[in-house]
Amino acid sequence: MTPRPTVQALLPKLAPAQLLFIERQGFISWAIRRITGSRWSHVVLMDQTRSGIAITLEAADLQGVKALRLERYLEDLGVTGLRLRDSTVVTPEDRAKIMEAAWLQVGKGYDVPQMLGMWARRRLAWLFGRHPLKRNRLDAKGRYVCSELASLAYEVGAGIRLAPPDVAMGQVDPGMLAETAKLLTVWEWNAG
Repeated sequence: MTPRPTVQALLPKLAPAQLLFIERQGFISWAIRRITGSRWSHVVLMDQTRSGIAITLEAADLQGVKALRLERYLEDLGVTGLRLRDSTVVTPEDRAKIMEAAWLQVGKGYDVPQMLGMWARRRLAWLFGRHPLKRNRLDAKGRYVCSELASLAYEVGAGIRLAPPDVAMGQVDPGMLAETAKLLTVWEWNAG
């Protein structure tokens, strides 16, 4: 079994606006993985406080968009995999703008119906026509799922579209972002 990573070991690898992908056990994570077909059920944006505390900015569960300490994922025994990805084209100024765009969403709600829309468009695509991922009618304005928050922050903050060109912002999922060529994997951990 691979030892769990620590914040001290990760700090030299971390930079604002990196994406950390989470694979975890549990019913909600299982459902998200089942809907998306990816091993990754969650994605967060990395940031740091002025005093150097590593934090995540994310849209998670019914609590909506919030900031949490990175330790939450490193110490959670239900987390079985982590992948840290970064853009090679963003400047320090871009990173600041990406994070500003994300921080402006703190306090906004989680978009539960959007998950239903994502499921329907993937599993019942024949109901939605030739381009089932171009739109999600259940995508509520001002409410987010994790991958939508990350995509929005990159697009608004740095003009970088992380989602595939034929996928609407409300249809992007963690697996799409975990595989996009616009980001490089800089670190990965698996429980073993």
